Amino acid sequence: MRQSLRILLNGVVDYAGLFPPAKLELEPALRAYAAHRRTAEAWMLGHFVLPAARLPEVTPHYRELFSAVGSLPLVLIAPGGAERGEWLDAFRRDLQMVASLRAAPGHHFTANAFEARLPADVLAQGEAGAVRELLDEAKAVADDSGMAPFQMAVEATVPEGFADVATAAIAGLAEHRAGGDWATWQPPSFKLRCGGADAAAFPPADQVALALDACAADAVPIKFTAGLHHPLRRWDEPLGAWMHGFLNVLVAACLAHGARASRRTLVDALLREEHPAFEFRDDQLRVGETVVSADGLAVLRGERILGFGSCSFDEPRGELRGLGLL
Repeated sequence: MRQSLRILLNGVVDYAGLFPPAKLELEPALRAYAAHRRTAEAWMLGHFVLPAARLPEVTPHYRELFSAVGSLPLVLIAPGGAERGEWLDAFRRDLQMVASLRAAPGHHFTANAFEARLPADVLAQGEAGAVRELLDEAKAVADDSGMAPFQMAVEATVPEGFADVATAAIAGLAEHRAGGDWATWQPPSFKLRCGGADAAAFPPADQVALALDACAADAVPIKFTAGLHHPLRRWDEPLGAWMHGFLNVLVAACLAHGARASRRTLVDALLREEHPAFEFRDDQLRVGETVVSADGLAVLRGERILGFGSCSFDEPRGELRGLGLL
């Protein structure tokens, strides 16, 4: 395996077996994650994705499944809320619950990462300042909780007007980042939804490229979720939709953040259906004439490109093997 691909895929898959389409029960999902931690490809595995409200349910499984392999790293999905006050109150309650459980003896989880959809009333304003103000308040809540260091990814999901809403959300993230004290609160990232239960949930390549370009321009980290079951873009007949490939979006993100590639170049990378279009070498990733060094990829994966959530780990690694990339 080429070093640049190893860097790109290191810890890249957050396992979301509780979520559709897998939609496992909690115990089977935890057992699957624990089993994945013992495989040869465990280096590709990131966090276990868990709705925040279900954290107490994990307690009975700590000792059996995770005491031998160390802590259980969690990404908690916050319930959010339709309006700003509701969103902040729910966030405060979740942090109090996490702090209480962390204080209990014998816990084996690490929960310092939250993901949440931005509230509808904030998104409806379509202004960077509204997003920045919400995040400033969320940071104050996190600081008061004593849960440091802390990470958060926020999602701007809207049925229409994606370009304006996403651009405002990313600009708000950038403004918050510029004015923050990062002793307890790491700069939040933008979470981009790449699919879902029906064809309408899969954003076209130009929308994905827009988000990648905006994040790169404002130095905002990005994470991906939903619909990224396969390495490469493909047509899904039952859905009647083009599904994005996780290699496509990860490579395009690297080109955006690492080489400030044009929007057209990003769209081209997102539309590729064959992996030889991406040249993974030991010292660099090359796509056409655009190059990102292996050292640059390591920095990007550590600071800017946070990976993706997937309800399956077997599918991504199995298809990578089928392509001869693992």
